[in-house]
Amino acid sequence: MADSRPPDISERVIIDLSGRISTYYDPTTYKYDVAIGGMPFIYAITDNTPYRRQTAEFRTQRVDQLRDPGEQSLSGSGYWIRSQSSFHLGAGSTYQEPIVGTLEEARFRFSSSIGINPWTPGQISLLRRTFLQEAFTGDSRVFNTVIGGVEYLILVKYASTESIRVLRIRVSDYAETTIIDNTAITEDIIAVTMGGSDLMMVTPTKVWRYSFEATSPALHQDYAINTANATHGTIGYVKNRYILGFHDTANNTFVYELNKNTGSSINLSTLTPVNGSTTLPTAYTFRAVTEAGAAIYVGGFSGEQGTVYKITVASDGSLNTMTSVITLPSGEEVTGLFGYLGTYVAVGTNRGLRIAIANEVGDLSYGPLIFETNLGIYKMSAYSRFIIAGVDSGVGGYSGVYRVDLSQPLTNGAYAYSTDVYADGATGKVEGVANLGDGRIAFCVNGDGLFIEHATELVESGEITTGIIRYETLENKAWKRLKLRTEGTLQGDIDIFRVVNGVDSAFRTVTEGSIIDYDYDLSSVFEDVGVEAQFKFRLNRNDTDATLGAVIYGYSVKALPTPARARVIQIPVFCFDSERDRLKNLMGYQGYGLGRLQALEQMEALGETIIIQDFTADGEPIEAVIEQVSFTRTTPPNGNFSGWGGIIQIIARTIV
Repeated sequence: MADSRPPDISERVIIDLSGRISTYYDPTTYKYDVAIGGMPFIYAITDNTPYRRQTAEFRTQRVDQLRDPGEQSLSGSGYWIRSQSSFHLGAGSTYQEPIVGTLEEARFRFSSSIGINPWTPGQISLLRRTFLQEAFTGDSRVFNTVIGGVEYLILVKYASTESIRVLRIRVSDYAETTIIDNTAITEDIIAVTMGGSDLMMVTPTKVWRYSFEATSPALHQDYAINTANATHGTIGYVKNRYILGFHDTANNTFVYELNKNTGSSINLSTLTPVNGSTTLPTAYTFRAVTEAGAAIYVGGFSGEQGTVYKITVASDGSLNTMTSVITLPSGEEVTGLFGYLGTYVAVGTNRGLRIAIANEVGDLSYGPLIFETNLGIYKMSAYSRFIIAGVDSGVGGYSGVYRVDLSQPLTNGAYAYSTDVYADGATGKVEGVANLGDGRIAFCVNGDGLFIEHATELVESGEITTGIIRYETLENKAWKRLKLRTEGTLQGDIDIFRVVNGVDSAFRTVTEGSIIDYDYDLSSVFEDVGVEAQFKFRLNRNDTDATLGAVIYGYSVKALPTPARARVIQIPVFCFDSERDRLKNLMGYQGYGLGRLQALEQMEALGETIIIQDFTADGEPIEAVIEQVSFTRTTPPNGNFSGWGGIIQIIARTIV
């Protein structure tokens, strides 16, 4: 029996002093209070050296080091707070904390929206609705112009089967006048542009012009394509001249400089193509012509390779040789170009939209895709600081436009963007975009017709989805409250949704007429703790006045961190050369006390994971890391201890 064996201090008990995580102490022979890293000890618990076990600190104290005061300055409640007071840096932010970019950007961005105007700093509101002005089934283009001091939209229908080929629409009252019908132009139109009040139209065999401000406006054939018929082309008015690029049925490529010809039709074969245009890849597809700064740009693709060429103007007014300035990544085709303010060139591609910057000699440097779509960006316009880009089925599944803010460059080289007005129910290609004088947008949807933004009436509802909120940690949180700041008297309902993995579920509606900010307890929405939260807000139009709708000024979300709690354990133990266990068995040897102390200090220094076994509490093993070892040398307290030794106080943190 272990309790009847005569004590022998000379007996050496084999104790593993390595402190490995796999080391357990077997208590079947010697009965000790606790084992740490496989080494047994007797507790030295007194009033002066108590045993303590407490929750480790799991929230660090935050120090406000930001330029401006904000939610990081708040204290006392214990809540973590994430708020958003503006949305003017646009969509595309998956997370509300900056994984890419900066905190200054992330706090003013959101994930996605439809029918929402985010561009006024400090609020979001509803966009205006659109209406169908002219229905048709084929392709079309639209232009804005002023004729005799009156603003008009000029609609050009491409298909020869359309009875009306060119339609003039007075903006003030939407009155329509047929300018050209299908008896005058009998072929399909393959390209069109406006230079001032001159409309130039290209068919497979002819180049037509209609001058709206001529003394006696009439359709005139300026040029004849007198070799093989043109099959695909583009035309633009740039640097006070027209540039026409096309390939013909023989797959030859040409770029011509054209001027308004008031006399007899001129055969294109008598003109000299722009140098470099006839040696492009066979059947090169021309998609757009534009200008910026020092150069004219012609863009298109061959196969799956998109390119942009520049043409500069010589001192005598002639055109220099075409040279390549952009080659897009393989598989990305140029589908549209739009130059603006002499510096920017918006590059539409079959993958989305890029913004290029022109330098003083006309070379272009382009940035990343601002937004992505696999249906192509074909036509663009501009108003104020914005590029307006037509998108096929890209606004909540409907065709419409995106808006890009050139005044808000982002750190990744892109620009702030968001969806804008759209044609409810239409899903065709958008190949015509124009801006009215007051900034409203008109756009053509192939197969549906011409849509115009309404002057005053709003969409019935719009939705905005926030970025995912994680508070920059993957630890669980208890989501507590959502506060919504709105206008003084709410002019439309606001529906609030929780979003999980892209699926939304409504949980509250703030009703029209509310006059106080909304503060909601989230305990019934988030019944369990979770890593992240995401919300969607649906703004609705006023029930009786279509010009009014809900406005949101901002929101804030409060949560409490709920990570697995670690424990800090303070363990006082005796450590002598000779010790008796709880059954009075004597064990130890000279150097036994110092050896265990040094082993503990090594475990502390190496940060090793060790096992703590408390045999006074059923011996359940606890994984921990030793944070501090302190040793106080004392005289043996009684006959159970002798030789070199003292009291060790160990502070360990459990591993969770």
